Amino acid sequence: MLILSLLYILLGVNLVQVIAQSGADCYKYLRFWMVLLPLLILLWATFS
Repeated sequence: MLILSLLYILLGVNLVQVIAQSGADCYKYLRFWMVLLPLLILLWATFS
């Protein structure tokens, strides 16, 4: 349970940083999905 909590916190913080960053839109868009997809998979694995 502690590992899941840490994963949620790390992915959430990383997602906020990606959204808040400035820079190349293409890189930002790619990085956004690289963070969001594992977060969605983790949510699905937790609740199923």
